[in-house]
Amino acid sequence: MISPDHAFPSDGPTVRPSDVFLGADAGGSHSTVVIGTADLTILGRADGPPASMKPGGAAASAAVLGETARRAATQARIDLPTERAVVAAAGAGRAQEQAELAAALIHGGLARHVRVMADGEVALSTAFPDGTGILVNAGTGSIAYARDPGGQVHRVGGYGWQLGDEGGGYWLGRRALDGAARAQDGRGEGSTLLARLLGALGLQTFDDLMRWSSSPW
Repeated sequence: MISPDHAFPSDGPTVRPSDVFLGADAGGSHSTVVIGTADLTILGRADGPPASMKPGGAAASAAVLGETARRAATQARIDLPTERAVVAAAGAGRAQEQAELAAALIHGGLARHVRVMADGEVALSTAFPDGTGILVNAGTGSIAYARDPGGQVHRVGGYGWQLGDEGGGYWLGRRALDGAARAQDGRGEGSTLLARLLGALGLQTFDDLMRWSSSPW
């Protein structure tokens, strides 16, 4: 991670792109691009819209990151592409998505050499830079990464709500709705869960809950 003690430069000569590095966080809620030097001095930073990687969506993710990177480069007073970039991308846990996004970013002029990694793997390296460790991320979905004593990285989960994400927010919400429906039909134990769901959502009846759960958002 970049130390907060390294401030943005004020005045001085323009830095050559070959002397700086670009780091990007392509998340599902927003994206961030930071440009800095090898000693972790931040030259420019910009935030942008979501840029998580979806199958077949490399061009869309690259477009968002490219626009965000250009604003960071303007602040840093450099021209893109930089020499190297590392991108931590949600949804880029497989080699195919990583390769596709890296190629799209190079084609879009972000950097000459791009390495795309899963965001969880980058978080693991940040949390345990000098050895073994386990990182569990339970947000909307869920995933776990571990590095063993031999340096090998292992991954469990993170496959999306259709295939798992046990313990994540979507999984918990889906189980709550299932429990409420079973109680409504008498297929499960009696529960105050339905009343609590209705109250939290500002609804009146189970039929209201059905309409809410099937709405197109």
